[in-house]
Amino acid sequence: MAILKYDEREYKATYFALRVGLIFSSVLVLLAPLSVRMFDGSAPPSISDSWYTDARMIFVLGLAAAGSLLIVVRGDTQSEQTLLNVAGGLGLIVAGAACWPKDDNGKSLEKYDPDVARLNMYAIGALLVVLLAVWILGTVIQRVLVKPRWNTRDPYKWILNAIAPLLLVGGLIGFLRFRTPLAEHAHGPAAVSLFVLLGCVALLRTGPGVRFLNGIEDTPVDNSLTAMRNFDGETGKRAGKFDRVYTLVAIGMFVVVAAAAALGKSDVRPLLILIMEALLLVLFVLFWSTQTIEAWVSDKTPTDDDDPEGG
Repeated sequence: MAILKYDEREYKATYFALRVGLIFSSVLVLLAPLSVRMFDGSAPPSISDSWYTDARMIFVLGLAAAGSLLIVVRGDTQSEQTLLNVAGGLGLIVAGAACWPKDDNGKSLEKYDPDVARLNMYAIGALLVVLLAVWILGTVIQRVLVKPRWNTRDPYKWILNAIAPLLLVGGLIGFLRFRTPLAEHAHGPAAVSLFVLLGCVALLRTGPGVRFLNGIEDTPVDNSLTAMRNFDGETGKRAGKFDRVYTLVAIGMFVVVAAAAALGKSDVRPLLILIMEALLLVLFVLFWSTQTIEAWVSDKTPTDDDDPEGG
């Protein structure tokens, strides 16, 4: 069998395509409540409640695509890679498990529909099994064909390696023991955790995040278009501009998640929750748009190796 050679053009095309796909998948999720408002005359109490409308497929497809792409996208560091993998798995659970139903005023109903709970149960069980199989296969392929390229020092390397399998095995055990409660309540905690982890991903691209990564020697892998970790000279100035955007995204996600969680426990107008969920998706789009632009700038900026005079 012929050995495939690394093609830089194919790598760049895939790099940009995955991130553009994340942007469009989040836009698709936003279109779910908008389409309900347009065709039914009233918006659902929250974006998640789109599951109970005719826009269910738009909502589920958008979230499922985003979750899958978060798993496929390769992080610059092992810390980022781990956060993205876990966030992707949570995104798939958010897509597969419907939220607790609400009435037209946004108040949670007293009982959960048993038919919906059964659908959630099937979806969560299948996802946990598939995700575990994907993790095993991915680990084997990386060790046999790719070889791990992470530079993280022990014990952080072992901790990061253990997070995904521990969560998957723990999730399967919890599912087998508490299927009905998980089926009814998985959506909300998974959604909150998803955006907290994405906020952490954005934080790793800021100055404090870079210093943390340097502290555990979790340095960027090679062939990364956005591994701009040098904050000195021209590269530092360019990275500093993106650093401010990533800081905004990280803080914004943490603040909005905390506010939404607090408001979710009180009687508030459904429109406010809807706006906060939309804001989180906008921050999600901003993060991946910024990373795409950062990669484009990095790719188009001449380096010393590109100097025809060798200077």
